Amino acid sequence: MTIARESRRGALSLRRQIPDVWLGSTEARLREILPRHSARDGFRFFAAREGRKLVGIAYGYLGAPGQWWHDIVSKAMTREQRRSWLAPGHFEVVELHVHPDCRRRGIGGRLHDTLLAGLESRTAVLSTQTHNDPALALYAGKGWRIVVPALRFAPAGEEYAILGLDLESRRQAT
Repeated sequence: MTIARESRRGALSLRRQIPDVWLGSTEARLREILPRHSARDGFRFFAAREGRKLVGIAYGYLGAPGQWWHDIVSKAMTREQRRSWLAPGHFEVVELHVHPDCRRRGIGGRLHDTLLAGLESRTAVLSTQTHNDPALALYAGKGWRIVVPALRFAPAGEEYAILGLDLESRRQAT
């Protein structure tokens, strides 16, 4: 299994393969969001492959006011939380997915660590479903903490937890 960083162009070229890994996504949805995300400052995209088969992806970018996710999460946080977690230059982990047949083999953890390696950001933030116990366990094991326990991005949508990771403290510990 290999993990390689993909350029913006390389990430966009994977749109047909990504739905096999990121269940619930569609090529049409990826055509809508991936070009927008890949144009953002600090965009990083990593692909895990076994041979030529895509088995996992992870990507993120530097979050900023005016971005949909950032603005919703910011409103759900206290002033102190915003100051701590959403300061300029924070990194947003947007997606991390592993093909269902390849889970529980450490691929998600390797993608996570590779995505965050070398970042200069002080903090990283992400959201995951409150019922996604495997993801919550992975993130807890990597030092993430729950910042906002429950948030719905749409009135009838799923409930998400907002997590934060202090990258500065993590760098100092190594």
